[in-house]
Amino acid sequence: GLLGIEKIGENVYLYVTESDGGAKNRIYKYDISGSSLTNQKMILDLPAGPGTNHQGGKLVAGKDKSLYSVTGELQRNGKDQNIKDGPDPDFSGAILRVNPENGSPAQNNPFVTSNSTSDPLGHYYAYGIRNSFGIAFDPLTGNLWQTENGANQYDEINLVKPGFNSG
Repeated sequence: GLLGIEKIGENVYLYVTESDGGAKNRIYKYDISGSSLTNQKMILDLPAGPGTNHQGGKLVAGKDKSLYSVTGELQRNGKDQNIKDGPDPDFSGAILRVNPENGSPAQNNPFVTSNSTSDPLGHYYAYGIRNSFGIAFDPLTGNLWQTENGANQYDEINLVKPGFNSG
């Protein structure tokens, strides 16, 4: 099902969860042609399991011309969720900041490495995200804000700076 949509210039971006031989979260880029979307291109292929909840799926365009997306922890319990001995970062539990043309890491991301195009951490703007239903930029200050849902109480509204750890 459709989770998120964002428009940047003459392109529309959709964040969807699909069942394609197993669940996948994907971000697609489309060109706008009149009232139609054309030239579908997948720019990010993200995990969607093992859990069926905490998918995330929100998108927002930054004034820096980057595309920001949020994915929950998917019950993966990895290092990007602050589990010391958990699996390595894998695009879950994070706010990603990418080049909207091709999904590559945005310039000046906080965790850039020598192989950032293949290393998930190079795409990260923030981590430790459990379950988020939204991200948005304050139109006056330009600050990025994110909502974080508690297990059954203690929801949060977080000011997100580069390298933010929500865990």
